[in-house]
Amino acid sequence: MIEKADLTGLDIPFALSFYHCVFLNGIHFDESTLREPVHLSGHICGKLTFNQVTAMSCIGLSDLDVDVFFVTNATVGVVDLMNTRVGECCVCETTIDGSVGFYEVEFLDVVFLEELTVGNSISFEASRIHASLFRISQVIVEKDIKFHQCHIDSDIHARDIGKSNCQRLSITNCQCQGSVDFRKTDFETLNVSGSRFVGRLYLDQEQLVEVRTWPSTFDSQIKLESVKREQSVKEADAKCAERAKTIEQLGILRETFRATPTHFREADYCMYQLIDHSFRQSSDGKVAKAMHWLWKFCFGYFVTPWRIVGTSLVIMCAFAFVYANATLCGGGDLTLGKDEYISDLGFVERQLQATYFSVVTFTTLGYGDVHPTGLLKAFAMLEAVLGPILIAMFTVALARYVLRRDQVG
Repeated sequence: MIEKADLTGLDIPFALSFYHCVFLNGIHFDESTLREPVHLSGHICGKLTFNQVTAMSCIGLSDLDVDVFFVTNATVGVVDLMNTRVGECCVCETTIDGSVGFYEVEFLDVVFLEELTVGNSISFEASRIHASLFRISQVIVEKDIKFHQCHIDSDIHARDIGKSNCQRLSITNCQCQGSVDFRKTDFETLNVSGSRFVGRLYLDQEQLVEVRTWPSTFDSQIKLESVKREQSVKEADAKCAERAKTIEQLGILRETFRATPTHFREADYCMYQLIDHSFRQSSDGKVAKAMHWLWKFCFGYFVTPWRIVGTSLVIMCAFAFVYANATLCGGGDLTLGKDEYISDLGFVERQLQATYFSVVTFTTLGYGDVHPTGLLKAFAMLEAVLGPILIAMFTVALARYVLRRDQVG
C-alpha cells in the first residue's frame, strides 16, 4: 500500500513494475522520460497520469482498477490495458509509435481518444463499454480501428475524425446497444461480421455509394471480383465463402439502416448489393447469368425504380424503330386508315407515328386509329405483354421508394 507516488520530472533508465499495489492518492509520471516498460496492477484511488511524458517502450496496465487514466501531450511506444476497470479514460494530444490496445477492459465513465497519431492500430478486444460518453476525434491511424467481441452499451461518437487515414474499421462479433456514429471518417474498408446493432449505426452516404468505384471500401468480405473459369476449385470455394460473408455483412447493415428512417438510401443500397451477391452465389450456367443480368441492369432488383423507367423507354424506342422500318424488309406496315400507310409518309412523320403507336401499345391504351399488318402484329402483341409487366414492376418499386421517403418526412 502506497500513500503517495510522484515520479514527476524523472529520467528513469530501468523498467518499473508495481504488482498488486494500492495507491491511495494516485500515481503521476508527468514530464518524465521512461526508457523501459512500465507495468502496473492493483488499485489506484485517484488519478494515474502520464502528462508530457516520453515513454520509449510500453505503458501496460493489467488487473488494475483505476479511477482516472490520463495520457496527454506524450510520446509513447505502446499503450496496453488488460483486464482493467477504468473510470475516466483520456488519451489526448499524443503520438503513439506502436498500437493502443484495450483487452477485457471495462469503461465506466467517459472515454476520450483525441488528437492522436497512432502508428499501428487501436483495438478494443472483449471489452465492456458503459461510458456515458465515448468520443474518438482527430485521430490518424495507420492501420485499423477494431472492436471485437465487445459489449457496447454507450454511444460511440467518431464524427470528427477528419484527418483519419484508417485502413479498416472493424466491428465484429459485438453487441451494440447504443448508437455507433462513424460519419465524416476516412476508412478504406468496413467489416461488421457477426455484430448485432440494437442501436443505430451511422455512416455517410458516400461511405456506401462510392463502394461502386473505390478499389476497396468494404474489406475482403465485401470487395468481390469475378471468378475466372481457370481458377482452381479451391480458389472458387474460397470466393464462395467470401461472398457468403459479404451477404452476412450486408444483411447486418441493411437491418441496422432500416431502423433509422434518415438512412433509407443506405438501406436501399445494402438491399441492392445483398440481392446482387445472392444472385451471384446461385447463378450457375449461361441462362442463370443472363437472368441475373436482366434483373440487375434492367429492373434494378425493384430497388431502383428509375432503372425500370429507363428499360421501358428503351423498349418503346426499339419497337418504334421496328414499326417505322419494317416495310424495308417486307415485315409489314402500320395503317393509318383506308389505304393509308406510314411507309408513305416522310421520315420524321413516320418516326412520330411509329413512336405514338409504340407508346399506345406499351401502355395498353389501344385507341385503334393505327394498327399493324403482317409480322408487325406479333411485335405489337409482344409489346402489349411487356408493357403491363414493366408498369407493375415500376409501381411496386416506386411505392417502396415513396414509403421510405415518407418515413423520413
